[in-house]
Formats: sequence, structure tokens, C-alpha cells
Amino acid sequence: MGKRADRRIALIGGSFNPIHLGHLFVALSVRTTQSVDQVWFVPSYVHPFAKPLAPFADRIAMCRAAARDCGSWLKVSEAEADVGKGGRTFELLEWLRKRHTRTDFLWIMGSDVARDLPKWVGWKRVQDLAEVVILARQDYRMRGAVGPALPAVSSTAIRAALRVGEIPCDVLPTPVVTYILRHHLYGYRPKAG
Repeated sequence: MGKRADRRIALIGGSFNPIHLGHLFVALSVRTTQSVDQVWFVPSYVHPFAKPLAPFADRIAMCRAAARDCGSWLKVSEAEADVGKGGRTFELLEWLRKRHTRTDFLWIMGSDVARDLPKWVGWKRVQDLAEVVILARQDYRMRGAVGPALPAVSSTAIRAALRVGEIPCDVLPTPVVTYILRHHLYGYRPKAG
């Protein structure tokens, strides 16, 4: 008979480039519906499809700034920096399971990402290592997805707005806006007055 887990932790992976209110909505939704003790944001060290990202340290700092006011149930993990930096989910889960032997992990993903699962290296191994929970996302219907449709907030659109001097305060937590401006991320330049 196997060891009983002491806790359940939901992992939300992603580039968080930058983190936005959609990510916080996911964390709160998972925390309140999936009987977990904690939710961890796990920013990718590199993008699995080699897309350019803000520096890892900046994305970690923005995630921490966004999580700060949510309480001790929401954490930020730097595990991807130690896993081999390849961006493969099964390697991350193996690494975490070795270090947290009395923890059950849930891997959280949106239905927009889930459609690409046949392309994932080690997808069967991911399912062996964690309970996979797929959340419904607007415009990406999928059988078995849970919860209300996640807000359609796009990091791509946020970066595009910042590049033209707009600050999308309606979808970015205030501490994240402050960090972006202080560290001159995403090509933000104030519009000429």
C-alpha cells in the first residue's frame, strides 16, 4: 500500500510573459474548486517552442508581485530553472515528485493548450505523475473541461499594447504594471504628450 499524501498542490505552468488577471482567475478557480492546499505558478525557463521571453528572473518577480496579496495558498516556483531548462512537463513533474514525496500534484491547463497534447513529449508520463485538470477556455470547447470559461486575456495582446505606449491596467495587476515600468520590459515607451 502506497504512502498517503500530506497535501495536494495544483501546478499552473506557463510563460507568464507577463502574468495577468486571467492567470490569477485560474489560480483562484482551482483553489476553490479542486480541494487543493496550495496553487503554484511555475514559469517556464524557456519557451517549449523557442518563443522569446522576458528574462526568467523578471517573470518570477512579476509572478511573486501578483501573488503577494492573495495569501499563503498561492506560491511561485522556480523549479524550471533547476530541471534542465528544457521546458518538458514530465521532467518538471519527475523533479518535483522526488523532492515532495508526500504530495499529490495536479497539472492545470486550459482547453486551448489541451488540443496540442498529442504533440507533447512524454504526455503519458505526465498523466502518471499528476492528476490532469483541464479548464474551459473561451472559444476552445472541449469535452471534459471543467469550470466556467476562463477570461480571454492574452499576454501577446498585452505586450503589443505596451510596445505602443498603452498600459492595459484592466488586465494587469498593479504591482505587475509597476514592475514592468520600473524595469523597462516589453518595449514600453510612454506615448508622446
